[in-house]
Amino acid sequence: MKHSNLFFIELMLVLLFFSISAAVILQLFVAADNRQKQSDRIEMAVICAQSVAEAFSVSGSLADCVGVVFGGMACGDDIHQLEVKLNDDFAAASDGNIILSLSENEKSTQAGTLSRLEMTFEYNEEEFYTIGCTSYTPRQGGVLDG
Repeated sequence: MKHSNLFFIELMLVLLFFSISAAVILQLFVAADNRQKQSDRIEMAVICAQSVAEAFSVSGSLADCVGVVFGGMACGDDIHQLEVKLNDDFAAASDGNIILSLSENEKSTQAGTLSRLEMTFEYNEEEFYTIGCTSYTPRQGGVLDG
């Protein structure tokens, strides 16, 4: 009888060990999944920012840039500051949970206009990616034209 009681105690200890190990492993899998989602979100933000930067460098205008990349789905009262809501696939959506904030600063000289665009991506009100780009538009008939 003593031998069987010892066996059950050992069995309970083994089950306890495996259940604790399973709980730790599940937490690791959840953490890895969250890291993968965060990495995918940053990768998509980089691709989106590249598209916006290319459109901005060609057009030199924030409104034109947003029109080309997102089909004009931006909101904002100021033409130098706009917000675009994006869904999880980084397509413009009115109910998107990712917000792309675009802010443009211009500096005009006799030779042309230097425009700087700051892009900030937010997810659940937390900033996760920021990048800037610059566009120079020479003035027609400026001082440097010969």
